[in-house]
Formats: sequence, structure tokens, C-alpha cells
Amino acid sequence: MCGIKGRIFSEEHKRKLSEANKGNKHTKETKIKMSKAQKGKKLTEEHKRKLSEANKGNSGFWLGKKRSEETKQKISKSEKGKKLTKETKQKISEGNKGRIISKESKEKTNKANTGQKRSEETKRKMSGAKKDKKRSEETKQKISEGHKGMFCGKPTTGKSIEYCYKYNPECKQSCHEKWFYTCVLCGHIRKDGFGQHATHHIDYNKQSGCDESQLRIIELCGSCHGKTNGSEGNKKKYQNILYHIYILREWIDEIGYNKFDYRSISDLGSLDYQEGE
Repeated sequence: MCGIKGRIFSEEHKRKLSEANKGNKHTKETKIKMSKAQKGKKLTEEHKRKLSEANKGNSGFWLGKKRSEETKQKISKSEKGKKLTKETKQKISEGNKGRIISKESKEKTNKANTGQKRSEETKRKMSGAKKDKKRSEETKQKISEGHKGMFCGKPTTGKSIEYCYKYNPECKQSCHEKWFYTCVLCGHIRKDGFGQHATHHIDYNKQSGCDESQLRIIELCGSCHGKTNGSEGNKKKYQNILYHIYILREWIDEIGYNKFDYRSISDLGSLDYQEGE
């Protein structure tokens, strides 16, 4: 092998070697030997640079090609049941650290996944894999840092907007009691005061109560609270609905709050929201 080092093969020679090796398959024993021989080997930075330079301008083997459904099925079957070791996972994690995905690549991935639906079996597996998993304090901190500066009602300047000090546990409890632990949109009631209900800022302003605006919060169940997010048009719609429910509270009390049909008020979304009314 030493005599081959540095030798440059002609295109014809490469073609002949390719033809001669077509159909040849390594035995399982040979594959194991080859795998063992490569284990622990690390390429020098110079070697990596040379490989990079040599491959520049070369299109990938699979560029423009597609695997047949039969091949995909074979690959799928061969990978089933395989579990990555903790060491392998760590290596993959280290290898992806600092990696920046281009906008073009993100768009391609998004386009490829658009319209795809996960099977019930896949959903069940994903759910089972996440059960009992606990995030480390470091991970929680990273998630927290990553969300800082994200849009929440008003544009931010890179810093997370803190809630007004008036929006405290006592304030939230007062809201629950005011609305009888009942979601104003669907009528869902928190049984015995327990369950996932939210106190929603009608104007999407975390600082309401501390700035010039009035602190207006309202009772929503988890499902309805999720519906209030999304596009600006969607937020405007729910802002309209919830604002008028809040203003009409006295009228609701007069007709008997517990008998009120909350679902009949959805047409209030067509009304205009006017701050300070």
C-alpha cells in the first residue's frame, strides 16, 4: 500500500477498477475487521483541510438521485430496534454544537415536512420517549435564555419584559374568584378550584397596571388560552371579544352569571377594540 501513496490514477484506470469491483461484497467478518481497523483513528487538521479542498466543487453522489421505495423499506427494517449508546449520543451532540443552519436549508426542511402527518404509532412512541424525562437545570437555563427577547404583546429590545408587580398570586386568585373559576369563552369550570386555567392579559401587555394602561385579566381554560395566540389578526379578534366581555361584566352579573351562555358571544369578535373605553 505504501507504493500507492501519492500516486494519481487516470480516469480510465479508475473506471477499470470500478468495473472490476462491481458486484463484490465484503463478508461480515471483513466488515468487522475494517471497522476495528478504523476505530480510534483521528484525522489531523491538515488531512481534513486536504479532503475539503479535494472535494470542493464535486457534487454529492446522491445529488438529484432518489432511493426506490424498496430500498427505503430495507433501510428502515435494518435500522429498527437499533439504539444509540450514550457515548454515541454525546459525540453527535458535540459534533452539532456551534453548527449554523443556513436559511436555505431551513426552508428546504420546512418544505419537505409540509403536509406530512405522523402516524398514531409514531405519536405514541414519541410520547412514551418523553415520559419521565427531566430537564437539567442547565437545559432549563438555556431555554430561558433562548426565549428572552421574544415577542410577547409588544416588541422587545433583546430583554425579557417582566410582569407588573401588581400581577401577583393574590391578583390571579382574585381573577379566578371574580369569574367563578369559569372560562369565559367555552364555559369550562375548574372543579373544586383545581385544573389548568389561565389568567389572560386582555391587551397582551405584561406591564399593564404599572404603565398608563389598566390591568385587565380574564379567566380562560388552557385550550382557549392557546387559541388567543398566533397571528396579529387572531390576537386582535380575541382582544375584541375578551375586552367586551370584561366591560359587560356588570351586565352579565345582572342577568345571572352562572346561567350565561358564553358560546353565544363569539360574534363580539367583529367589534372594534378601543383602548381606554
